[in-house]
Amino acid sequence: MLRLGIVALLVVVSACASSAAAARHCGPAGAATLASSPQARVYSWHGGVYGCSFSGGRSFRLGGAARALRGTSVDPVVVAGNSAAYGVSRFGVDTVMTSLVVRRLTDGKQLADFAVTRSGVVEGVESVSSMVLKGDGAVAWIGVAHSLVGHGEVIEVHAADASSSGDRLLDSGPQVAPRSLRLHGSTITWKHGAATRKATLR
Repeated sequence: MLRLGIVALLVVVSACASSAAAARHCGPAGAATLASSPQARVYSWHGGVYGCSFSGGRSFRLGGAARALRGTSVDPVVVAGNSAAYGVSRFGVDTVMTSLVVRRLTDGKQLADFAVTRSGVVEGVESVSSMVLKGDGAVAWIGVAHSLVGHGEVIEVHAADASSSGDRLLDSGPQVAPRSLRLHGSTITWKHGAATRKATLR
């Protein structure tokens, strides 16, 4: 009886392990993972970018993987918990407009959609140079806008708390280091010239 009980227990443990392993491979196993957390994954597959939660396994299309005229492209991507934040760039003839989207990957619900800068660039290029995300959907980013006409540049630091429908402009100027944004618990830091500045992400 004891031996049979041990065998049954091993079968149950093995089945649970197999089920957990299967759940952790949401989306095609051969797809390129762009970002992931212990709970979720964002990957590219056949020209598209998709996100899924390991607990549910269902994939949601986030946008395109390649840059194309009149199309959209997803880049960059960060994942925290079951949430993903990513830049969505829309390509026109002489303008690239970029927004930052936060989406929950358990059900695909879009939680937020922000302009990456407040410059309203025309005949220019916008991009997200660095971004951080908390599992509850709070997000911060550094957006950059280049004018193709005046050859000027705008660099802005933004944050959006999980409970807010709007974002905060934290800093701006040519001395902001575009790739310097970091997250430490609920504190974000970035470089402005030789100084390190910080704010709280709630």
